[in-house]
Amino acid sequence: MLNGEKAVEYGNPRIMCRNISQRWFGCDDAGTEVALMMAELKIERIKYDRTKEDSYLDAIAYLTMALAFMQEGEKNEQR
Repeated sequence: MLNGEKAVEYGNPRIMCRNISQRWFGCDDAGTEVALMMAELKIERIKYDRTKEDSYLDAIAYLTMALAFMQEGEKNEQR
């Protein structure tokens, strides 16, 4: 997901979340928080209309991004 079809279509999710992090938080190291907030948006959409499968898949994708960013951060901290 981080390097697959959606990344080709929309761009690198790490860069996307870093750029949003800069705008929202004034820093470039809050990618995990950005991904979590985007997942929350999708969850709110699910609560509004539980029949939109795409919202479920998007929420899962954002949570997967958050997990990957968190794990990547932990690896970098251990070095």
